[in-house]
Amino acid sequence: TVAVTSNVRLVEDAPEFPGETEPVAFVRDFDRAVSLQRAGEMDQALQYYGKYLERRPGHSGSHNNMGVIYQAKQEYERAVKSYSDAIATEPDNHRTYNNLASCYMAMNEPSRAVEALSRSLELAEDNLPALINMGVAQTALDDFRAAERYLSRALELYPDEPRIVYNLGNLFRWRGDTGRAAGYYERFLDGSSGKYASQEKQVRRYLKKVGESE
Repeated sequence: TVAVTSNVRLVEDAPEFPGETEPVAFVRDFDRAVSLQRAGEMDQALQYYGKYLERRPGHSGSHNNMGVIYQAKQEYERAVKSYSDAIATEPDNHRTYNNLASCYMAMNEPSRAVEALSRSLELAEDNLPALINMGVAQTALDDFRAAERYLSRALELYPDEPRIVYNLGNLFRWRGDTGRAAGYYERFLDGSSGKYASQEKQVRRYLKKVGESE
């Protein structure tokens, strides 16, 4: 069963330049890059982010968004480099740490994901993506107690979020607690309503199998 993690975040706001009454012309390169990225034109978007960084080296939003593109292209080492460059210039942005952690999970490196998520939670202790992904990463590390703690905290704060109960179902399934897994999976089906169709199909298959074995 595939965990439902929180998606990476794209920075879409063009930067402001104090003292400027008119938009700086080369900001259009950033805006164009974002538009291309949203349209799925990843390689062209990378070119425009590169042009923008020639004029604004160290712009964290551009580095972050390039990381999102490289991650989507499964060029994970480049994604890590881009996210790390974003963090170097804006170290207090918890969303970039979440993106970095998502990339580490895609690389099957949950220990490094936990490091990034720990920093994210230091900066914003109740942010949902970090709480969910920390639960997923700790489950992957077989630290079920920690996983349950983070996912339970997420559920307390966001009781209507189906990704949380889905991953709690995964956690108890992997622990061999069929009854609790089934309970969380049923809650997931009640709240998902087709939003996570692939996972819903997997859950229904699992619940049917459990029902037949009873």
